[in-house]
Amino acid sequence: MNRKKGDLTYYEYYDKQIKEDKIQSKEAIIELRKIEEYTFSDRSELNFVDANFCKEEYISFLKSRFIKVTSKFFDLYKIK
Repeated sequence: MNRKKGDLTYYEYYDKQIKEDKIQSKEAIIELRKIEEYTFSDRSELNFVDANFCKEEYISFLKSRFIKVTSKFFDLYKIK
């Protein structure tokens, strides 16, 4: 998938595919939900990735994602 999408985010890639009539919106939503399941992120969390991308926003995203992943790990292994 990374080779197909190139420098685009997953959301940009699927938006482009829909715009070019290569896939239907419903198909894109299904694929994006699969990706969100294993990346523990969603479109709203990746809005900072644009032309004005900065280090502080990326660090904030990583901290938030770390908390999510840690929480899921603790829940899975019943760690309190």
